[in-house]
Order: sequence, then C-alpha cells, then structure tokens
Amino acid sequence: MSHKNKKILIIGSSGLVGGNLLAFSSRYPLLTIPTFHLSIPDTFQKTGLHLDITNPNALREILGTVQPDCVVNLSCMEVVRCENEPDRAHQLQVTGVKDLAVVCKEYNIRLIHLSSDMVYSGEKGSPYTLKDEPDPVSVYGRTKLAGERALQEVLDNFVIVRSALVLGKGRFRIGGFLDWMIKRIARQEKLPLFSDQLRTPIIVDDLIALIFALAESSFTGTLLAGGAEGLSRVEMGEKLFTAMGSSKKLINPISMDSIISSVPLQRDLRLDNSKIKEVVGREGFTDIDDYFLRGVKSVFDGFPRQI
Repeated sequence: MSHKNKKILIIGSSGLVGGNLLAFSSRYPLLTIPTFHLSIPDTFQKTGLHLDITNPNALREILGTVQPDCVVNLSCMEVVRCENEPDRAHQLQVTGVKDLAVVCKEYNIRLIHLSSDMVYSGEKGSPYTLKDEPDPVSVYGRTKLAGERALQEVLDNFVIVRSALVLGKGRFRIGGFLDWMIKRIARQEKLPLFSDQLRTPIIVDDLIALIFALAESSFTGTLLAGGAEGLSRVEMGEKLFTAMGSSKKLINPISMDSIISSVPLQRDLRLDNSKIKEVVGREGFTDIDDYFLRGVKSVFDGFPRQI
C-alpha cells in the first residue's frame, strides 16, 4: 500500500498557491487531489476534477465521492474584480465558503481555508497579531472576513490561514507580484513600486509547507502567515535586482497618495507570525534574499508554466 494514504482535496489549484502546492506535493506523504474551476491543465487531465465552489450540489457530490481527510480551499477573486463585482465576490468568498463548510461538517472533513492580511485596514502602524480585531476597507477584505465568520459558524475542525503577500513563480499562468516584476524587467519597463506600503511577504514554498503541516495537525483556529521581514514594495524590488547583480534604475518609487486607485490602499499590513511558527514547530521562514539568489538564474529563461 502506498504511504500516501491521507487524501487532501485542493480547491483552486490553478492559482499561484495551488499550482505550487501541486508542484511540491511529492515532498509530502499525502495524496493530493486537485480541482479546477475552468479548464484542467494537460498534466492533470487524468487526476484533476472540475469544481465550482458556488455550486453546493457539486461540492456535495465531489466531497462525498472522494471522501478526503482534508480540504484546502484556495479559491478567491482578484482584488480589483471584487470591487467591480461585489455580488460575485460575496457569492464566491462568503456563500461558497459557508456551503463548503456545511459539506465538510456533513462528511467530517478537516478544512484549511486561505484568507488574507487584507482583512485588516493597515492603519495600526505595527505588525498585526491575533488579538487585533479585523477592520477591512475593501470588498475583497470584507468578503474574505465574512467568509471566515461564515465558516466558523458551521464547522469545528478548521484552520483559517490569513496569508501575507505571497512571493513565488506562477505554475500555470503568469500571476502574482514576482511574475509582474520579472515581466517588466524582461521588457526593460519601469517598475512603479510603493515606497510607503509595508507587507511581510511569505515565500510560496513556506506557505505550502505550512498548509501540509496543518493538514496533519490537530490545531483548530486562526493563524497569521507572514514572512520574517517587513518590507515595502521598493525594498522587495531592490532585493530582486541585487540578486540579479543588476542596476536598480528601473525601480520608480511612488507613494500611495500619488495615485488614484480603484481599490482602497492599505499602508501597513505586516503580520506577527509567532503563533503559526509555534503551531507547526518552525523557527523561521525562508530569507527573501536567499530565495531570489537561488531562483535568479532561471528568471529570464522563463518561470515554469507546467508541472
């Protein structure tokens, strides 16, 4: 019998986190079953499943058939799209999450739900802890928080992971902050980067490791998943150029007040990661400089799009 006897169903496999979770799954003694909302990549034609989280009948059918030990919900809408389509954002990130929790309870399935640092306003001025009351300012943040609360009303065996900005390579499509920077650098285009917005970016490898650890853990509750450093977008860009051994002349520092944004901007979304390190037994997370140095050789060869 295979040692991969615990089954994990992934909802939202085509995104940045989902694609990397599939790419790294062979490192862990778990059987990973991916689901995709739209098209299934060629690599997963035989193992991938179609699933729309907003369809409760489909949720019940797939979870009842697969009978996973754990579901990892990575589904979400883009931040800007949430502002433009608030009803759809609510349907996906609140109603869909509640329906998923109901089915998980029905089949006694553990649920790991990926939320966001954007459930906070960014006005505190120091790293957020679990003692801080969420106060979102965007449709994205409000619906992510409402989804958390809907889940908690229904389910006992869950973990909500409020993730910081994720740095990593897109696996199925270009997406995320790192891919955006690489694309502009390859075209020798200026990078307009905020100098006055702080995040605690987490490397995607670390976030994946946390998710797999929590899948096998008995912990229930909410956790904050941020990296080790509080950085501005400018500082993240500077680290990438340093790893490349290149001039930083393409970086164009801008302030949040200098632009008109369709989404409310948050100034300081740093997260205190002490609790999640305690829960999973980790002393720290990957250093961004080291991550960029390891990956920089393949930057202009193109990040992998297929697993």
